[in-house]
Amino acid sequence: MTRRSVRLQPAANVAETRERVAARVFGDALGTVRTQEAKLVELETYRDQYSSDFHSASSIGMGAAQLQHYRSFLGRLNEAIKEQLRIIDEVRRQSEGQRQVWLKKRSKMKAIERVLEKCHEDERAALDRHDQRIIDDRGGRSKRKKSTRG
Repeated sequence: MTRRSVRLQPAANVAETRERVAARVFGDALGTVRTQEAKLVELETYRDQYSSDFHSASSIGMGAAQLQHYRSFLGRLNEAIKEQLRIIDEVRRQSEGQRQVWLKKRSKMKAIERVLEKCHEDERAALDRHDQRIIDDRGGRSKRKKSTRG
C-alpha cells in the first residue's frame, strides 16, 4: 500500500499551482489599480494646470469664444476625472474579489501542506518505531544466544 503522503502529494501540487495562479491574477489586478490611479493623477494635474492657465489668461482679458472654450474644456476634464474615479472604484472592487480568491486558494494550500507535513511526521515516527523494533529484536536474540551458551 502506498504511503498517505505519496497519495496526497498530487493534491498539494494542484493546490500550490492554483494558489500561484490566483496570486498572479491578484497581482495583475493590483497593477491595474495602480495604473488607473496614475491616470487619475495625470488628469488632475492636467486639469489643475489648465485651470491655472485659464485664470492667468482671464486676468489679462480674453474674448467670449476663448472663455467659452476654456470652460468647456475644463468641464470635459472634470467629467473625465469623474469617469476615472468610477473606473478606479470598479477595478478596486475587482482587485478585492481577486484578493479573496487568492486568500481562499492560499488557505486551502496551507491546509493541505499541514496535512502533508503531519503525514510525513507520522511516517517518520512509524519508521523510527519499526527500526527500534528491529534493533530490540536483534538485541533480544543476541541476549538469548548468550544465555543459551552459558
